[in-house]
Amino acid sequence: MKVDSIIMTVRSFPIRVEGNSGPLKDEISWEELRQRSGYPYPISEYTTVTGRLRRVAAFDLEAVRRAAMVNRPTELALHGADYLDFANSGLTSYSALTKKAKDFIEFLEGNLTIPVALVGTGPQQEAMVDRRISYSSGRKVLTTAGNKDVG
Repeated sequence: MKVDSIIMTVRSFPIRVEGNSGPLKDEISWEELRQRSGYPYPISEYTTVTGRLRRVAAFDLEAVRRAAMVNRPTELALHGADYLDFANSGLTSYSALTKKAKDFIEFLEGNLTIPVALVGTGPQQEAMVDRRISYSSGRKVLTTAGNKDVG
């Protein structure tokens, strides 16, 4: 069996479990993230098993670039468009995303040359922008600017 599709998940603000869970370059506080994103209330994330507070950091392009070199993804799934801007919370349409989110997506695609196919806009499962619109004739088509065919 041939694997021809690999989706790599990328977070707009990476996380680690609190304590000695490994390095986290450019670590920030949840309060700083709340201020950057415009969330109107405190935000934080906890692990599901132990209930420990997660650590959070600013985006690290080099870490994502290394992960992409190792994993060779054909598409990206971006988690945290709502952390880029609270106005993205719960959106399901690419056209409704804020300029900040679209600029971040273009930044990823431009630097990694990998299309962002899925965009998470909140913690709910349905809070997702699916930019893939067609699998007919075996070709994936993304709803990016100009409907770029990514083949």
